[in-house]
Amino acid sequence: MDVAETKTPQPASSPQRSATGQFKLGHTGMGGRPRGSRAQYAQHFTVDFYEDWVQYGRAAIAAVRKKSPVDYLRAAVAILPKDVNVNVSVVESMNDDELSATIRRLSADLRAEEAIVCGDVDRTSETHRSHEAIPILPISETS
Repeated sequence: MDVAETKTPQPASSPQRSATGQFKLGHTGMGGRPRGSRAQYAQHFTVDFYEDWVQYGRAAIAAVRKKSPVDYLRAAVAILPKDVNVNVSVVESMNDDELSATIRRLSADLRAEEAIVCGDVDRTSETHRSHEAIPILPISETS
């Protein structure tokens, strides 16, 4: 059959439609789905799917895992969050007093290390050591 012979049937023109079958400007009324029908469909589908999942979900997961490990892994990855931003910093959880104390300790440690490098203080001396352990702050990388 020739391409020229296969024509799309033209809808009959009516007062509401143009010669090509499209609704004319300003036309109101018939046509299209009722308002809210998509939301109702989605709601009914979700309820039906949930009921089926409650009854067969674990068995379905086990069947996919045994039959197709690749699809099983693909499904497992698909439910993971796409963007995980874990930003854990000791500094973020400190109040103002703790932050000030940490800055003072770090400054004292830097001065003590500078004195050791310059040869002013013996490394074994107690005077260059901080009285508390200072947490090592993670370096955050931006993506």
